[in-house]
Amino acid sequence: MNRFAADEIAPVIDLDALKARCLGNLELVDRVLAKFTGQVDADLDELDQAIHDRNPAKAAQLAHRIKGSAGSVEALQLYADASRAEQRALENCLAELPGELERLRSDRSTLLETLENI
Repeated sequence: MNRFAADEIAPVIDLDALKARCLGNLELVDRVLAKFTGQVDADLDELDQAIHDRNPAKAAQLAHRIKGSAGSVEALQLYADASRAEQRALENCLAELPGELERLRSDRSTLLETLENI
């Protein structure tokens, strides 16, 4: 899914791809996005705790889950940043994880703002 170079900024969401994935059913798109936002909020909170606990394995697992969820709703920027956070955790770069979490939270906010303006 990562079609962007590391220094490239991905679009926030590919809504056309999500609509296609949901076979054009806009009610399903709304339900999928609502479920996603609730789950990503919980995952971000758990990631914060894993970082606080200095548990890179748990942080990698959570970043991977966020990446998968973002990919399923075509949230491209969140996917790219979660992928980077996962890699940092796998490399045991604990000092970089708070910044990665901040970026993921920003991506989530930007995604919600984008969806509100559609």
